[in-house]
Amino acid sequence: YHKIKDFTEQEHEIPLTTLATLASLFVKHQVHNHFGISLLHRHQDTNIGSVMVHSKLQILDQEVDICQAKTFDSRLFHACSYFLDEDMGFLPYEYSTEDHGASAECLFLDELACFLLENKLQTVLALCCASKSISPWFEYSIPDNSGTIAVQNPLQVQLDLVEAEWNFH
Repeated sequence: YHKIKDFTEQEHEIPLTTLATLASLFVKHQVHNHFGISLLHRHQDTNIGSVMVHSKLQILDQEVDICQAKTFDSRLFHACSYFLDEDMGFLPYEYSTEDHGASAECLFLDELACFLLENKLQTVLALCCASKSISPWFEYSIPDNSGTIAVQNPLQVQLDLVEAEWNFH
């Protein structure tokens, strides 16, 4: 986890042609309703035994995703974001309080891994469980750097929001 680029170091602009190619791959393998793509990044270091965990809340008729470090508990947390490691495997690096119940076939994962490597995106993009909504997620840091908040329909406020996740359904 600590080898993943910090959010401030990570590229934030993903070309539309890259996203279109990825969308085609996801649709081809019929995983577009279950998985998406996100920026591979971290916001903070975690202590040994801690992982970053996403929790969803409803605030003013809007779904809000809060991600903070918590002590790992396999009974409560489910993998939701995966990075491509040196051995061509997708390893979890973030978890969720929701069980998405999604799985992907090896052929899709192999093709995705090849695409990421061929385009030198293995340190830029990650595989993630898809949101039920088609709206993109915009993310910003909690002021005390204790985690992040992500929203789909940002209010018209002065925040440095970055589109950090794309779904293809």
